[in-house]
Amino acid sequence: MAELLNKFFFVIDAHTVAILHGEPGNVIGDGKSTIRDLAFNKNKDPLPSVGYATPLERTKLGESEAMLLAAQKVTFESIPSAGLKVNLRENSNISTGGNSIDMTDIILKAYK
Repeated sequence: MAELLNKFFFVIDAHTVAILHGEPGNVIGDGKSTIRDLAFNKNKDPLPSVGYATPLERTKLGESEAMLLAAQKVTFESIPSAGLKVNLRENSNISTGGNSIDMTDIILKAYK
């Protein structure tokens, strides 16, 4: 059942039409940019917005994110290794900067 954690099923007339995986807000290191710069660059994507103008929110760097980074022994000025995912939030809500990944075509058919 663990593979169903953070999965959201969209069902119409008893048919699963979409499955999304919710992932906590994060940045992926490139080995040269700070976490602050990675978040800034991620926010250049036009799909997320601020103030709930769209379902996706931009990546935030506030007190909650700073506390989670501190627990990981890093700061906004740390430079993560290339490919290293650094979580900025513990929850996967897209309204707090989480990512939504389409899993419809790759999840086991038994779950559909």
